[in-house]
Amino acid sequence: MYAKRETPTRSISPLSRQPLRVLISGDQEELREDRRRASAAVDDLGQVPVMWETSGASSMSPEEWYQDEIPRSQVYIGIFGLKYSEASCSEYSLAIQNQIRCLVFVRALESIPRDEELQIFLNKKVRPQIKYQPYYTAPGLQSKVDIALSTLIPREFARPVKVRPGLSPVDSSVIRMVEERQVAFSREMQVSFEDQYSHWSVYNSLRKLAIQGFLQTRVQWGLRWFLPTGIRWKDVESEAMKKSLIVETYAQHNNTFQANGIWYDDYSEYLVEDALSIKGFTIEDRHTRRFRGKEAIVRTTKKAGRPPDLDIISSYRKRHFLGVQVKNRLDYPEANSIRDLLSICEQLELLPVLVIRMAPPDVIDAVTSIGGQVLVLKRWLLCPPFPNETFLEMQRLGIPVSVYRRTPDFLISKIQGMLERLEQQAHHI
Repeated sequence: MYAKRETPTRSISPLSRQPLRVLISGDQEELREDRRRASAAVDDLGQVPVMWETSGASSMSPEEWYQDEIPRSQVYIGIFGLKYSEASCSEYSLAIQNQIRCLVFVRALESIPRDEELQIFLNKKVRPQIKYQPYYTAPGLQSKVDIALSTLIPREFARPVKVRPGLSPVDSSVIRMVEERQVAFSREMQVSFEDQYSHWSVYNSLRKLAIQGFLQTRVQWGLRWFLPTGIRWKDVESEAMKKSLIVETYAQHNNTFQANGIWYDDYSEYLVEDALSIKGFTIEDRHTRRFRGKEAIVRTTKKAGRPPDLDIISSYRKRHFLGVQVKNRLDYPEANSIRDLLSICEQLELLPVLVIRMAPPDVIDAVTSIGGQVLVLKRWLLCPPFPNETFLEMQRLGIPVSVYRRTPDFLISKIQGMLERLEQQAHHI
């Protein structure tokens, strides 16, 4: 997420006690609240946020001021949203030119198109140089900046960041987010941090902090809640109830789907199947553990419903035969379901393909280590129609949800990338 440099232009003493200067760049009108939140995150970590708005009187224009300040800063934070800003793009280029550590955050847009000129800049200038992070809301950006700097500063500058005594960076980040939101449920916290920390790390942190008295916790409406010490439940109950209604809405949402006379258990299965078809794959079968005269032996389960099977069996020009499992959920996929996928594919001589919203590294390694493919979507795909108010609230909470009426381009691109890897593997055999 930061730009690597081969030869530093200046050395920073690991023993220096001076806080780092962290320059914050982004369109000052469109991203006013986002910039303020990023500045708050920098300040919370004991570093110095550098922004035009808080610089005081100056005879220089904003462009001249940034040209003077960027070379004197140690870290650059670039924030990009909807509109193209020549000044912001120039500031990013100047930071790269001066070999400053760069963190870039791009607001995720679901339905409003980004300015074409800005999208071209992100694709051609930023993406090849650094890995940038998407964010949905200004509070979510504050958390992401907090976590990114908490990792970057000790590693790249050999300096500690301001954390509470005896607590790890993940603990400090969790406390800050709970204090910011006043009340949060466990799954909300897990998905908000999942680009940086595993679900288990966040869960264990929440549990430990509650036991040690750094946070309060209680169960209400079937959810585990966390709130700062010193806050009364009745003061946050209305916000918690609002969040619980959001959870109830998406939990009860019907995500089954029918198209062309075919019923799909989950809308995401239809989208994946359609993306495969668009890229030239043939759909051989659905919801099966049988293929080409073979039947896979599967584990017995006491759960209601059919035994474990594959969501899709697909082939490409009779060269690649794939067993596809789609796991469209907020939580990580269950370990048993991954074992079922690998076992069925091995018995049927299929290449395993796992399509997931998110999974920990060990799950991804289990599939890729045997030549399988994993497509990480990072989005929870819900079937339209879906209440727009709930959708917006879920985004505000940092829950990565998407509602598409047609197969999205990003999913088709994922399938294209998988096809290219398959063809490359076949070429080397």
